[in-house]
Formats: sequence, C-alpha cells, structure tokens
Amino acid sequence: MKNLSIYNSIFLLFLIIISACGEPAVDVESIEYVPKIAVEAFIYPGENIEGIRIQRNFRLNEKVTEDGLFLTPEANNVVASINGNPLSFDPVTRTYFLDNSIAEFDKEYTIEIYATVDSRQLSATGKTRTPQSGFKLLENNLGSFSYQGDLPILEFTPSTSTDFYIFSIIANKAGVDNFIYDNNIDPNISADDVSEYFNDYFLQYNWLSHLDPKFSGYFYYDIKDFDVWFYSDYRVIAYAGDYNFRQFHQTNFELKEIDGNFHEPYQIFTGDGIGIFASAIRDTAYFTITR
Repeated sequence: MKNLSIYNSIFLLFLIIISACGEPAVDVESIEYVPKIAVEAFIYPGENIEGIRIQRNFRLNEKVTEDGLFLTPEANNVVASINGNPLSFDPVTRTYFLDNSIAEFDKEYTIEIYATVDSRQLSATGKTRTPQSGFKLLENNLGSFSYQGDLPILEFTPSTSTDFYIFSIIANKAGVDNFIYDNNIDPNISADDVSEYFNDYFLQYNWLSHLDPKFSGYFYYDIKDFDVWFYSDYRVIAYAGDYNFRQFHQTNFELKEIDGNFHEPYQIFTGDGIGIFASAIRDTAYFTITR
C-alpha cells in the first residue's frame, strides 16, 4: 500500500505539472526569414555516393516552384564537394553525385557546399562517419505468410559501431481493393477511410534502438499487425544508421514533447545549412502477405 501511495502521488504531481504547462505555441510569423541551404544527403557503404539533393528554404506563404526549389551550378553558382572531391550535377534528376566513388565502412566524410541564394553567398559544412561493417539480414527472401497466422521475422547481425536500426516496410501493391479490412487493429475501417488516410497505411516504418553493438549473436525485428495493411508482396529496407541518422530521425519529425513543449531539432550543419547528412548500411528483404 505504501508503494501504491507513492506511485499515485508521483502520477498526481505529473498531471499537475502537465496541466500547469498550458498549451505552448510557436509564433512562426514573427520569425525573420533567413535563406538557407537545405540538404538531403545519405552515404551507404559499398554503394555509389549519389542522389544528393541541394535545395533551399522559402518565406512563409511564398509560392514554391520546382525550378526555384533546387539549387544548381548554373542558377546558384553551387560548388559542392565531399572530402575535397567535387560533386557533379545531374540535370535530369537535379541531384549531385561523386564520380567513380564507392563509400567505405568506418570512414569520416565531410560535405562542403557554397551557393548563392537571394543574392547572398551561403555556405554549409557537415560531417558523418559511416558505420563499421557487420550489419546484414540473415535471410532476404522470407516467403509467404497468412495475415492471421505468424508474421515474418527479420533476423540480422549488428554493425559493431551503431545501436540504431530502422525498417521501412513497403507494399508493392497498395489500394482500396487489397486493403486488409478484417485487420486486427481496427476492423471498422472503410474504403473511404483508406482513400482519405492512404499514406498512413501505406508508409510504414519502425525502429530498434540501444542494441548492444558488441553482441556476437543476432537480433531480430518481428513484423507486426500494424506494419502490414495490404494483401501484397512487400519490400523491407533495413538501415543500420550512424549518429546523425538516429538524431535526425528522433528529433526532426516530432518537435512537440508529451508535456506540450517544443524541442530544437538536431543540427548537423555548421554555417548556413539545414537538413540531413548521414550514413547507414542498408539491406533488403522480401515477403508476401496472403489471406
């Protein structure tokens, strides 16, 4: 009874603190616009260094055009490099890449970008260290599984330098016709609900963190009911992410805490850069969900 009273008192104190916080808000309209270089760059050991997006931010309520979004060497005098090696620009995909490059394990990479935005000379610098080797899915072709039976399990050996893993679960075919209406989460979902909230069902991911990277065996992630919403073939892309990968994921998507207050997202870049420059080892598995 004594312990129960203590727990109740702590819970009551927590509720008082939460209620006293009110409903915090951020007045974004009063914040002065400052041009930034917006970066989306990932390095995957064993793969080419490519697909790097260099874009910009905009004022609130300013019309955003595709031509104005991307920063290019021609329009914005972009000069970009990784570890001192100049990046090339692909005008078709509007992304940057490093010629004849295969990323290495356990290596530090530094990206430097210079660009002109709104007649201002901007620069951004970011660093990432690729994870050490070791991460690998034990099986890539998992087979077929009935939704009402046992769902697939992803088994993997860890990288020896990271404790954070993300699993992106993608249905190859997704629509109202093959949605799992008799699902175990909410069997009252209608076809209209699926159409209205389609991405909430289609875009699924989950993660594991604080795993011991020195563990000599293997870990596993079991696919759950809320990971699969369609009768379909599936592709799972598994990532063993570095520190930047984890911090960006955990601090940039949900800025509001449980008490209503806001936290500042993790900043990777120095200078005038925002966005992400991170590295991860990735592997892919496949399975099918049937009736």
